[in-house]
Amino acid sequence: MFCGKCGEKNEDNAKFCVKCGEKLNNSQMEKNDVPKVNLPGSANDKNRKVGIAAVAIVLILVICVIGTALGGRSYKKTASQFIDAVFNADAKTMINLIPKSMVKSMVEEEYDSKSEMIEDFEEMLQSGFVDAMERYIGENWKLTYKVLKVEDVSSKKLKDIKEEYKETANINVSDAKIVKMELTLKSKDDDYSDTINIHLIKVGRSWYIDFLNTSLYLY
Repeated sequence: MFCGKCGEKNEDNAKFCVKCGEKLNNSQMEKNDVPKVNLPGSANDKNRKVGIAAVAIVLILVICVIGTALGGRSYKKTASQFIDAVFNADAKTMINLIPKSMVKSMVEEEYDSKSEMIEDFEEMLQSGFVDAMERYIGENWKLTYKVLKVEDVSSKKLKDIKEEYKETANINVSDAKIVKMELTLKSKDDDYSDTINIHLIKVGRSWYIDFLNTSLYLY
């Protein structure tokens, strides 16, 4: 056993330490039998803290992702996607900006399938807008745009919009806004600028184009 005072090793049956003479307790645990304790600042403690920090970071990232997913599409993003869809004849994006119930209703009443609806929209956008733009300002043009102002519609107008969508496709509209945007088309010879108002509605957590009050053509 080891001496509790000086640490010297002694015979198991010794009564006094051979080095310092201290009385030995035969029930005393040997030095090697003393349980190890991870003191603050030890390697294991540091590893544990690193692990906890890593878990916390993962949880924060998960919460951010879930929050983004549940937050829906903002009105500014909806307005920007609408402009891009029109100028690129992107029918799929255009249709995704229309409430699903409205799309379903349109397909049932006017088309044999959603694919046919997409083809029809693409043709309208291409021939009615993109081709027309190329005839007037040439093929090599570039579009830039920015949001100038965002306005809430009047309470009376919002009430009318709610009733209109409820009757047309059983859609519950909770809010409506008008986004004023400035568009600039740059061609080889000249620049063209103009402002437009994009009407939007909120359904659930996302914003959509107010399809019943919006023209697909911007000129």
